[in-house]
Amino acid sequence: MVLVAGLLFGCATIPLKNPIENIRDIKGTWQGTLMGPRGSMFNVTLTIKEDGNFEVTGLESFRGGDLQVIAGRARWIAPGSAGTMTLTEDRGRPVLELIGDGGLWGGPLRRPE
Repeated sequence: MVLVAGLLFGCATIPLKNPIENIRDIKGTWQGTLMGPRGSMFNVTLTIKEDGNFEVTGLESFRGGDLQVIAGRARWIAPGSAGTMTLTEDRGRPVLELIGDGGLWGGPLRRPE
């Protein structure tokens, strides 16, 4: 009953399993394939610096920007792009899930082996 009331009134939140506390939690290099609109696939490398700046290679229309940590997630806003990064796990290895605003593109990135 309390859970239903919380959901109805927007007060309940599901805690993140691996919240991002600060940029240091995700700094470094990540690689993977992002899916874009109409099913297009892009192999990318994301490099996150400790100051929150990041660079992307593999996408011509999007090169990088700045990150901020908000409520356990990293939020980016860059020219022509904005979205959210969430830290998850797969078989004990960290995975950085990217989702662009509007949900038109995204995908998982992993640390290179």
